[in-house]
Amino acid sequence: MAEMTAEQAAELQKENERQAAQSFRFLQRNPRYINSAENNGRLADYLRAQGLTWDVENLEDALSDIGSKMLKTEDEAEATPRSEVKKPLKVSDVPWPTPLTAAIIRDMPREEYRKHIKDLRFIEQVAALKLHRG
Repeated sequence: MAEMTAEQAAELQKENERQAAQSFRFLQRNPRYINSAENNGRLADYLRAQGLTWDVENLEDALSDIGSKMLKTEDEAEATPRSEVKKPLKVSDVPWPTPLTAAIIRDMPREEYRKHIKDLRFIEQVAALKLHRG
């Protein structure tokens, strides 16, 4: 895999920060949403299939359209076989370095970042850093 240029890395970080902020707003506006890997994956798959951007309105539309396929309770998420879904992560159980810092995000390889950005807990932590470009 080719190295990313500084410009590409900056653009990727900017887009990921935008998506993290949108995810954070989505979670705030939808407190009953069960933040699980299965639900997050279903939202991401829906947006990708529809060719939609990752923003609050599209996430809410996706939730409305596929809500019947979503896990509805924490108990349901717990009862789903592990082969189908991971139980919601605790911050201490995350597969990325903690505490998450701007330097860690900046230095994280693109593929690793892409893997983690599917997890709303990662997105929440990125949003909480309130990273700004100068």
